[in-house]
Amino acid sequence: VLGGSEEQTIELGRAGGRRVIGGVHSAFVRHEDLTRGIKSIERGWNNYFDFGHVAADLHGDRLRVTIQGYADMPRFHALTTLGWYQIAFAMLGFESTGAKLVSGPWSGDERVVFEYQRAGSSAPQP
Repeated sequence: VLGGSEEQTIELGRAGGRRVIGGVHSAFVRHEDLTRGIKSIERGWNNYFDFGHVAADLHGDRLRVTIQGYADMPRFHALTTLGWYQIAFAMLGFESTGAKLVSGPWSGDERVVFEYQRAGSSAPQP
C-alpha cells in the first residue's frame, strides 16, 4: 500500500485524523486536561469497533497506547491508527515526534503497541 512506505501510510492516518478530528470526532479532543482527553480517546475506540480495548498511559514525556483484543490487526491499519492517534494527542496539547509502532500480531505479539515521544524531549530508551 502506498508504495510500501510506512511513513506514507502513517501520514495517511494523520491526514484522516486532521480531517475528522476537526469535525465528527471533535468530541474526543474537547478537553483542556490532557489526562481527561486521553481517557476520552480510549473510550472512543468502542464507539467504532465492537471488539478490542485501548489503553493509553502517559509517563512523563512518553505516551504509550496499547490495543488489545484485535489480534489480527493488519499492519496497514496499525500504521494509519498510529498517525490518527498522533494527531488526536496533538490536538490535546501532546505534540509528538518519534511516533513508533512497537509491536503487533506480525511481530508475534497479540497486542498492538504505539509509543509517542513529546516534541522537544529526548527519545525513549529501547
